[in-house]
Amino acid sequence: MKRQALALLAAATAVAAAALPLSASAQANWPGKPITYVVPFPPGGTTDTLARLIGQRLGQALGTTVVVENRPGAGGNIGSDYAPITLIGTNANVLVVSASSPFKTVKDIVTEAKAKPDTLAFASAGNGTSQHLAGELFKSLAGIKITHIPYKGSGPAIQDVMAGQVPMMFDTTVVAAQHIDSGKLRALAVTSAQRIKSMPNVPTMAEAGVSGYELESWQAIFAP
Repeated sequence: MKRQALALLAAATAVAAAALPLSASAQANWPGKPITYVVPFPPGGTTDTLARLIGQRLGQALGTTVVVENRPGAGGNIGSDYAPITLIGTNANVLVVSASSPFKTVKDIVTEAKAKPDTLAFASAGNGTSQHLAGELFKSLAGIKITHIPYKGSGPAIQDVMAGQVPMMFDTTVVAAQHIDSGKLRALAVTSAQRIKSMPNVPTMAEAGVSGYELESWQAIFAP
């Protein structure tokens, strides 16, 4: 998690430095007040984690305070009425279940879902998020029926997965890694085309039996 977050942070910091005004007088006068960094999800998710890392470095670079403000809801749409500035980076999602789950592999889930359609469910950070789309792609390619349960962000969703309230979730590796490392979650597969360096022993969805599966989430910075 640290390596991925720091890599994304380094890229964002470089962009911030490159975007600084060229004249000394402009640097002295801008922005002249705290900057609000809106996160369209609750605390604890990937977007929130990266925003706080970037906000700290950005505040130092600009000589001001960057205030992170969480505005969750509607799958991120409430806090997202902005124009794009730059892509921070992309990263894979990972299919996780609680440590006490009977599911040891992706095949276990597919077998159960085909035997008992619509009895399993997956959590997500909200409708239209990468976690939601990852689950829908899984359903389509594996030919199974499982129920989508949208939350207002990764934080509350992954807590219910760890508690066994929801059987599974596709979450970003930035958020899920700490819970996998602590033993609270079991990683079954990553959604990228290739295995990732931070989870070398976790197969891809394609390797786990879901042919043609590939999906990555992205993070970006926007402004009014």
